[in-house]
Amino acid sequence: MKRTIFSIACLSLLAMLGLGCGSNALKTITLQANTTELKGIGATVQLGVQGNYSYGPSRDLTSRSTFTIVPQGTTWNNLDITTLPTPSITIDNKGMLTAVDPALCTFEATGTDSITGWVMTGDYKVVAHFGGIDSQPMYFGMASAGGDPAKPALGQCGP
Repeated sequence: MKRTIFSIACLSLLAMLGLGCGSNALKTITLQANTTELKGIGATVQLGVQGNYSYGPSRDLTSRSTFTIVPQGTTWNNLDITTLPTPSITIDNKGMLTAVDPALCTFEATGTDSITGWVMTGDYKVVAHFGGIDSQPMYFGMASAGGDPAKPALGQCGP
């Protein structure tokens, strides 16, 4: 009887280990930033990547992650940013985004002379990657160049 109970317990343990029960597997990663606008050449935004595991606390994976940046859309004056020979944004191995030349304005002013609203006409889509898992995308607008000189923008770019 004792042997039978012991055998059943051992087989149950092996079955649980074989199914991955009890492992703290990485489930998702979350990309974070305190803003989605880069204002001016040299402007920076620090990204953070949090690993979310099956149980236990999340972990900072920023310096161990890789990133992709994909330009999308146009500037306020319809320059297709996907055709630029070099991107206007870089990212280092610690997740720091930096606005670089060529300067761009991916915002367009809308509204009236007294109330100006802004829409993004283009952006840079950023995704983090770690352990075969991709984060949700984040979209960053550029305000490193002047905008439309006409009203209501009067040369401003972005909110």
